[in-house]
Amino acid sequence: MSSTPALLLAAQLLLLLHPALSVTTKIVSSHARSLGPEPCALVCSGTSGKDITDWRKWDSNSIYTWVDMSDCGFVSTPTVTTTVSVAAVSQQITGTAQVSYAGTGGFRIYLHGFVDLAGDLTAKYAKDRDYSVNWLAVGYNC
Repeated sequence: MSSTPALLLAAQLLLLLHPALSVTTKIVSSHARSLGPEPCALVCSGTSGKDITDWRKWDSNSIYTWVDMSDCGFVSTPTVTTTVSVAAVSQQITGTAQVSYAGTGGFRIYLHGFVDLAGDLTAKYAKDRDYSVNWLAVGYNC
């Protein structure tokens, strides 16, 4: 009976040491001209953070921020999908999926407000309402 805990511990260690046995990532299409090696496929995600997103003014009714994803370790520009979280009632915005200047280390996203509503969309407005960018990137790390 004492061998049962040892077998359980061995099975847990095996799963910890070999996570690839339980997770498979396969990229079937990409913006790149050719697909990378399948063992190098990577899905990485994160958020810019409600309290720390550095929104900046772009024009009279638009803001932008740079989203850092350098910790993912991509070797080529990944495909990026975004959403924007808002913690308080907010005016309508567009551009929540407008990824620009994407590269291996990050991307820029622009948000645009509707002029006919509550006024201009400013960096202060976005910070006061905890705007943040949620992102998911798919690419290769080797």
